[in-house]
Amino acid sequence: MRKGIVIAGAVVAVAVVGGSIAMQWAQGRAVAEVERSFAALRAAGAVAEHGPVHVSVWSRTLKIDGIKIAPDGDAAKGISIARLRAEGLGLFSTDFTVDRLDLAEVEYQRSMPDRADFRFGFKVPVINLTGLRLPKSIPDLSRADAMVKAVAYLHEIRARSIGIEKLDASLTMPNIAPPAGQFPPQRSGPVQVNYTYADIKMERIAEGRIGNTTSGKMVFSGTTGSGEIENSGMADIDLLPLFRVGLDKRKAHDGYYLVQGKSFVGKMTIKTPDGGELTIGGITLDGFGIDPTKLSYETWMETMAGAASASQAGQRAPPAQDAAFIDLMNRIYEGMRMDDLQVRDFTMRSPVMGPTQMKIGAMAMQGLQRGKVRLIRLDDFLVPVPGSPARPGAMQTMRIGSFAINGFDVLKTLRIAAAVAPQQQWGQRAPPPGPMEFLAMLEGFEIRDTTVPDTGNGALQIDEAKVSWGPFTDSSVPASARAMFKGVVPVNPRDRNFAMLAQKGIRTMALDLDLASNYEASRQELFLAPVRLKLEHFGLLSGQLTLGNLSPGTYAMLPFQFALVSPQLTLKTLDLKLEDGGLIANVYAPALAATPSSGKPADPIAELKQSLLDPAQPPGNLGAILDALSRFLGQPGQALTLKLSANEAVRLSELSAPEQMMSPGPLARTLEKFAIDVRVAK
Repeated sequence: MRKGIVIAGAVVAVAVVGGSIAMQWAQGRAVAEVERSFAALRAAGAVAEHGPVHVSVWSRTLKIDGIKIAPDGDAAKGISIARLRAEGLGLFSTDFTVDRLDLAEVEYQRSMPDRADFRFGFKVPVINLTGLRLPKSIPDLSRADAMVKAVAYLHEIRARSIGIEKLDASLTMPNIAPPAGQFPPQRSGPVQVNYTYADIKMERIAEGRIGNTTSGKMVFSGTTGSGEIENSGMADIDLLPLFRVGLDKRKAHDGYYLVQGKSFVGKMTIKTPDGGELTIGGITLDGFGIDPTKLSYETWMETMAGAASASQAGQRAPPAQDAAFIDLMNRIYEGMRMDDLQVRDFTMRSPVMGPTQMKIGAMAMQGLQRGKVRLIRLDDFLVPVPGSPARPGAMQTMRIGSFAINGFDVLKTLRIAAAVAPQQQWGQRAPPPGPMEFLAMLEGFEIRDTTVPDTGNGALQIDEAKVSWGPFTDSSVPASARAMFKGVVPVNPRDRNFAMLAQKGIRTMALDLDLASNYEASRQELFLAPVRLKLEHFGLLSGQLTLGNLSPGTYAMLPFQFALVSPQLTLKTLDLKLEDGGLIANVYAPALAATPSSGKPADPIAELKQSLLDPAQPPGNLGAILDALSRFLGQPGQALTLKLSANEAVRLSELSAPEQMMSPGPLARTLEKFAIDVRVAK
């Protein structure tokens, strides 16, 4: 029995002594790991210093005071931590693991290489991290593959959560505004902004991703203005694509890396030094991604530094530098992807607009990819416009219920700007973009429920206005196009073309327009259908027609100018219907009564027959058309239909040339080349 007690006591003594030795060994190992990590940073060319280190093996706690780390070797340009406290330290883990890590009085200062006027810094009283795990082996960032190693290191970092109650940040950058006399005007001195963030939280950090991050409030102020943002956050964040920017330039990437799945910003208020104010009720962004092969941090910094240097010297940037800047914007837009951006309750006031505000109930941008936006939309848009001539200088409000742009090509727009803007800036004559170049920037636009204020001619009401065109061919020819308009247009009594309507007390006219076209390049045909024009107090014109011998080069001109630019253009089919809805009573009859006569009633159709028909020839198709027109004009409320189908090639110029209307014979002979059907009925 006594022997067993002695043996047990010996075992306990050995355990105590061995445990004490193990604890001392673990404590020494923890201190050695700290020293090794700082030595690795110094070996990479960084400043890496720390004060006293204390390790408690029993409580698995690590404390370090006075930490300073500066990657560039300049102690004034790095991060400093007054106190680091780690609880639940994994002493025997191959990685650095800790249950809770507190960093107190954290400060960071950073300036761009060789640019002391470009600085960024922040201060944080306390940073709390939980469930932290990261490799003990710090990568050598002094080698050429430093970014690749940094990406790999970032991929191994884990954390359950990060919390920051308050963060104060500052940004100082050179003023890159154009020199005085240009727009926007030059501001003196550098741009400086101070920020204060509150209640920052990040959760589920692993493999370079952050599951969720939120911020309670951000307040900023500086030379560019002041403001605040409430309740912002992001979800499904992937940081690795941002670190891949500029890497593997020789590799092409077929798609985009998703950077963040969802983000939101609460109420935002921004005030400018000149008294302007901008407020936004909220912003949401879904599906933002990048193609790292299209972006480059080095190119960005070089371009911005050149623009800043030229601005500080009070000089214009040379055309080559302007072109480099636009090329940079090209790459940025081409390298970005965005599924959906929503902005609500946008309000802007500026000294230029006076007390009038610009308001937008909602804005949306959808489907940004490869430099092209599928849809840009504004709803409940109130915009100031100049007042009527009776109130010079006054502002009125134009209301747009909805305005949308389809298929806006940002890259084409920037390429045109790159070709024109630098030359014009340096006083050179640059050829303006052609009409089809402008049309190729987008695929259409739409306006609904809009009122244009009265500027002296009456208010214009737009119920719906839509213009769209299909994809362009290699010859810059749209395969299809359509224009629609429904609304009410004012009748200007001072316009002699509408004087008769004004005399009848008519001040507005409802207009319904619908025109569509389809182009077949292989057949060189343009089919126009529907053709519909309904005008209140006049009537309805509807139908369709087919034009032939229309080469892509001809069609590249503005639509409906074909007759002026192409003598070879042919008319193949025409099917029109004119329904009287007031044309005869409101226009034709008053005009006929006002025409001076020699004592006998005027008969315009009889005069046309005398001018256009050859008495020696049968009246033919032209005679049938004129007879039908005479019956149509002779009694209000009828409908005139005309169908033409060409039996042979008929040039459009043969129907519209001035000589056709000056002498009898030619027009009648041309119309004989058509099969005709013309009727008048109620």
